[in-house]
Amino acid sequence: MIFLSSYFLLPTSKMVNNVYYALLAVPALIYIYRSRFIDFKASYMVFAWLALLFVYAISALINGVDFQYYKHLLYVFLFLSVCVFFVKKDFVFNDGFYRLSFWMVSFYVLSSSVVYWISGKYGFGERVIWLPARMSGPIYTSILISALFSASLPVWLKDKRYIELFFALSLALFCMSFILQSRAGIVAMLAVAFVYLAHFVYLRKGVFYTVFFVILSFSLVFIVYFFSESIPVVDQLIKRADARRFELWGLLLKDFESCSYLFGCGARFKSDLLIRGELPINHAHNIFLALLVHTGIVSLVLFLLICIAALRLSYVNKNYWGMYLLSSMIALNFDGSQLIGNPDELWILILLPIFMIMLKSNRFSATDKTAALAGERAS
Repeated sequence: MIFLSSYFLLPTSKMVNNVYYALLAVPALIYIYRSRFIDFKASYMVFAWLALLFVYAISALINGVDFQYYKHLLYVFLFLSVCVFFVKKDFVFNDGFYRLSFWMVSFYVLSSSVVYWISGKYGFGERVIWLPARMSGPIYTSILISALFSASLPVWLKDKRYIELFFALSLALFCMSFILQSRAGIVAMLAVAFVYLAHFVYLRKGVFYTVFFVILSFSLVFIVYFFSESIPVVDQLIKRADARRFELWGLLLKDFESCSYLFGCGARFKSDLLIRGELPINHAHNIFLALLVHTGIVSLVLFLLICIAALRLSYVNKNYWGMYLLSSMIALNFDGSQLIGNPDELWILILLPIFMIMLKSNRFSATDKTAALAGERAS
């Protein structure tokens, strides 16, 4: 928790990295060495991750990537180990944890913006580009708000906390549309809410009411779009259109054609092509495309299978981290780059929920085995 909190308490990535090294990586290495992997439990998800890391290593070897990349692979493996095998407490699955996390991150954005407005660093209504801590960028922060809202949604509905839900929705939309002015989080939050509520209505009311809900939802979207010109914030978000992402993606796919289809162009690959002949491509703005271009089809297929399996496990185990993961997956179609590197926002947005789903799955498996052994002894 200290490591996760450091994203909102420390101002630089170097400080967050140092927290990771000191509190997670080094202790994990020492513990693994002394315990000889005693806490590691084999599962198809663990094998899938090991296979993915192996493919990353093969891609790096083929494309001549420097030694530092292999060190980053170790960092991800250690993060997986800590989250999946070494976490013993259940508070990360507590209903209150999801709600508290949402409110804390939202108030981090709101309070920071109020200070900026008062100090004059940003004008009221101007897009806040940089927040004060490591979680600073508007796009990733909006995606995080969306993910936490999505994870909390089932809790609010289950506990009939409708007033809290209303204020949470209002605050989330205000932070994402007015302060951060990022569409990725809004699209993901509304998409996940639509899917969950449609499923919610179907289970309780049946097909007829579900169809009515779907028609009503699309009608509301159409009405908002139709009147968007009279709503300045919505109009501004829509007018930015695709932000030249489609052209960017086309150029990267063109680069990929000259690389190894199986293992990609390499983790350090930089495109020489320019968007509209003038703007350089800094990163893929899509984690799945980044996987394809940098490390190839094999890594992309493996990661997609991991995500799908994690979503299935979350549904079977009633784990709300699956809602978090689904929201991040949708939003990161519009932003994001490579998963392998020093600790960054993608660790919180995509790696953490997958590992939390794996953790709870391991707990259920251990409980089932204990119950089976107890039954055998009783008989």
